[in-house]
Amino acid sequence: MTFDEFRKTFERMLKNEQFEEAESLLEKHARLDEQADVAMPFQAPVVLRQLRMGTEPVPEGQGVIDAVTRMSRRLRNARYARAIEDNPNRLRVLEEGDSWYQYPVFLRDIIDHVAKAFPVYSLSAPGDLVSNMALNGEYIAAIRDQQPDVFLLSGAGNDVLGSGRFRHLLLPYREGAPAEALLDHDRLKQGIGRVMGAYEHIVSTALGAKPDLQIFLHGYDHVIPRKGGGWLGRPLAEKGIPLEIGQEIVKYVLDRFNQELVIFSQNKGKAVHYVDLRGKVGPDPQSWEDELHPTSEGYGRCAEEMITQIRQITGRTEDLTVVSPESRDVDTRGVIAPASISLYDALRLNAAQTVHPPKSERQRGPRNQTDIAEAQRELTELVQAYDQPEPAELVQNRLDYSLKPAGQSFEATIGENNFDEFFVLPRGARVGHAVARIHARRPGGGASYGTGFLIGGGLLMTNNHVLSSREMAEGSIALFNYQYGEDGAPVSPSHFRLRGDVFLTSVGLDYSIVQVEPASTEGTQLDTFGFIELLPLSGKALKKEFVNIIQHPSGDYKKVSLRENVVVGRAREYLYYVTDTMPGSSGSPVLNEEWQLTAIHHMAIPDPSKPGKYRANRGVRISSILADIAKQSSDGSVDAARVQKILEALRSKGPSSLGGLGRGAGAMAAE
Repeated sequence: MTFDEFRKTFERMLKNEQFEEAESLLEKHARLDEQADVAMPFQAPVVLRQLRMGTEPVPEGQGVIDAVTRMSRRLRNARYARAIEDNPNRLRVLEEGDSWYQYPVFLRDIIDHVAKAFPVYSLSAPGDLVSNMALNGEYIAAIRDQQPDVFLLSGAGNDVLGSGRFRHLLLPYREGAPAEALLDHDRLKQGIGRVMGAYEHIVSTALGAKPDLQIFLHGYDHVIPRKGGGWLGRPLAEKGIPLEIGQEIVKYVLDRFNQELVIFSQNKGKAVHYVDLRGKVGPDPQSWEDELHPTSEGYGRCAEEMITQIRQITGRTEDLTVVSPESRDVDTRGVIAPASISLYDALRLNAAQTVHPPKSERQRGPRNQTDIAEAQRELTELVQAYDQPEPAELVQNRLDYSLKPAGQSFEATIGENNFDEFFVLPRGARVGHAVARIHARRPGGGASYGTGFLIGGGLLMTNNHVLSSREMAEGSIALFNYQYGEDGAPVSPSHFRLRGDVFLTSVGLDYSIVQVEPASTEGTQLDTFGFIELLPLSGKALKKEFVNIIQHPSGDYKKVSLRENVVVGRAREYLYYVTDTMPGSSGSPVLNEEWQLTAIHHMAIPDPSKPGKYRANRGVRISSILADIAKQSSDGSVDAARVQKILEALRSKGPSSLGGLGRGAGAMAAE
């Protein structure tokens, strides 16, 4: 069976209400990846097996997790729709959370058990952050559409323990020191504080959408670190902390979080309820599937407590049996309608085309099959010509832009030594300030993530497939300073709303330029972040030169991919290079060794001989984008004319002394 046949068979089973058959199909082809080392603790590592490549390649990595999660959610929500259609007066439950609510296929998680008692509409995704849930606001549309009686909310594990956060909480082991003394309490307080801020937002907006909603929150039972465990065991070992002391540390952290939930729920009155799950899984290692996830039986005991609390608060005691007729055409009110775009469009290209986790609606990737084939052909030709010399004009342009000391031969050193001038370090930090995480909100509901960067005059650039319309831009947010500081602690971010005053886009070149509010919701001025200059000449990155990418992978804290990111060559409007990108990287600036902007990242190139593997990445050259802006302006585009005028005004001030870094207030202060 090919992947597209697998997907279509699953959709047909949902349409015919063959729910058990659809579940069996998922179980047959989805497997846990025992070797996976996922960054997010409350996430399920998944691979797909026994599927061949057809018109849609078999996704791998994060793409598999997203695909299986999406199918699992569609199955849950199809069952929900059937139950509500059979009895519209049933108690309705909405859930949003992480892998304790959505551990697809392999374990019967809390919601799988709760759904035996009540119809449950599902929004959860393994690996999700509470901060993402708050920003997405997907639950608000679901509350208005589904009119639930109960809202179950699970999260914080990934916010506190994910992406190395647990490691940052630990101090080096000292003989005889109690567990509490091995924690950085300031960082723990900050981390839990951010989580509770997200809870406050979610709860207040949920009650704003439906004031009579009953909301149930819970913490986690005392998880058990394991020797060599990637989530807890290894970070403890790196700090020299024995497992038995590590167990006490984890218990302290989780008890702190549970106590915050108790206080929070008490302050919210009768609408918010805390459910204590500590002791429900228990200390027996056999009750835990891994370091962080209970077995199906352990989840079942947690669910029993949840069901008991729901019944006590609501006074509803019904049980639910979902009937699965062999074949019956029903209107499921859209919850099992075929996706409006192919799953391939959503998951392809190393997930660089999509962002994590766009749970309600996948955003379309920028390229079709024809363009992918063309990119593969171009890449092959560039690899074959890799050792041929660059044109003299491009080399001269590169020398003209270079900030290296006078008389140093640039071309002679490309790719041949690992030394850089020291000034590249503060330059890299400076340019990184202009890079933001984009929280893209679709008109009518749904959200996704990408990366963008300031280009001067209050303008921000990202991909067209991240922000595809003026209406979408007007509802979206750019989050600056979403990163760790020099002390390893998270920095307080600044939220800037995007505006539709200026919106210039190109589907073909996959870029969008949008206006940003001059001040954040916290009162920070936009120009404090500086901007990245758009240098017009070709040749800012030559073959064999390293490029760097500053990005927000998976919508997470800002990261940078340094060195070993080699330019393969140029073709048409594109720059081809090998570097590390992840979901959320679309729209990231591709920068040369001196942090000058060369391209905007937009896709990865699949390997046609190895389904699910990728050969290189591709960015749209800045010189091509500037030429397109000029063309759109000459063709009468008002937005293009405004953008061109702003960029020309910036260039008229002469080249920046920072050589490619913009002159925003923050940058000027440092000159």
